[in-house]
Amino acid sequence: MVLFFQIYHRMTFLEIVPCFTLMINQAVCHQCIELAKMIRLRYHILNIHIEKIVDYFKRRTINFIEIGLMNKGVDRLYSRQLYNLCYICTMHHHLTKLIKLYNETFGVILSLMFGVSFVSTVISLFYCSGGLQANQIDWIRIFLPCVTTWIYVVDTVYICNTCYTTIEEANKSGELIHQIDTNDPEIRDEIEMFSLQIINEQVEFNAAGFFPIDYTLVFSIIGGVTTYIIILIQLSATVV
Repeated sequence: MVLFFQIYHRMTFLEIVPCFTLMINQAVCHQCIELAKMIRLRYHILNIHIEKIVDYFKRRTINFIEIGLMNKGVDRLYSRQLYNLCYICTMHHHLTKLIKLYNETFGVILSLMFGVSFVSTVISLFYCSGGLQANQIDWIRIFLPCVTTWIYVVDTVYICNTCYTTIEEANKSGELIHQIDTNDPEIRDEIEMFSLQIINEQVEFNAAGFFPIDYTLVFSIIGGVTTYIIILIQLSATVV
């Protein structure tokens, strides 16, 4: 608590403004994360149902010629699997459309958020490097930029991880449906249609179409931050 008041009293107006930017950035980030997690959860539920269908056909090797010889109870259960597969295919399509709507709604906001995170991280790290090179190091003024930088980094990695795992969960459905072993033409046609649907839709989170939101973005930001800090340090050395 004492450290907090020391930092607060020694902060200037220009040092307080980034704190408000950080809070707004965090609010936007966590809103986008929660929405992406909701979509991921629904993909996960669909995959659980696909796994149940796979287990059903693993336990029962059913040939479509033999369907007419089965009793009504088994026949109804078998028809239920086809109905579930059709329903899963439809729901997967709606979730894919939801991701596209997500990109249209939050794409510009996310691009601005990543831009603010990038610029703030570069400035904060450069400020810290300059403070560490001073004759008298003011640790309190260095502490705040380090904390804000850490928060920006955590938020960026968190949202990239959430979007990446959501896409992985969506693509997992395509792998699971090919584990269904059956000779029934209706189910095989549904599997083929489901596969084509997944291939053609190509689900991904992106920031207004500028770049995908996954781990490649994290690596790009790390490379960009490193490059700009080196350039700024070299420029400051030449000016001095």
